[in-house]
Amino acid sequence: MLINFIKQFWKNDEGVAALEFALCLPLLTVLFFGTIEISLLVEADRRVTSTASTIADLVARTSEVNYCEVEDIFYASSRIIRPKNASTVKMRLSSVVEDSKSGKAVVEWSQGRNGMAAYASGKELTVDSGIMPSNGSVIFAEIEYDYDTPFQYVISSVSKLSQHFYLRPRQSDKVAWIGSKSNPGNC
Repeated sequence: MLINFIKQFWKNDEGVAALEFALCLPLLTVLFFGTIEISLLVEADRRVTSTASTIADLVARTSEVNYCEVEDIFYASSRIIRPKNASTVKMRLSSVVEDSKSGKAVVEWSQGRNGMAAYASGKELTVDSGIMPSNGSVIFAEIEYDYDTPFQYVISSVSKLSQHFYLRPRQSDKVAWIGSKSNPGNC
């Protein structure tokens, strides 16, 4: 009797498509939402890269900069990433020059926002090879962004995206800082 039941079950093909669909649906669902998640993560990473290059470019185009101008640059650039909360985008801009005594790259001025502290003036930095011109400077931009997935019910991880970008000043050998390094109150 059991053998007859197994033979009949084996020959019966009713509902096979429904069974195959039920077996494939979880895999297809994971692939679908995984593709969306990877696309959103790649888009966020591109925005971080674009933001780093934008803030470096905006400063490198000038010969001098002040607190209010840097504040405007940080504000405008945080809109490139379009985060849920703009305070989650950590940014730092620094002017790095070659120390005349040691020949090493040191910070001339630095400004940071949203939890990324400014470097102290005179702090040595390691600059990628071939970037630092002799007797010149570079603008060094850094961005950190904690990307939080929109699919928090499925994936509960946060990806830390970061980027740094160097640009040489265009109008002078270095971008000079003018005025106060803290908010003068009129920005």
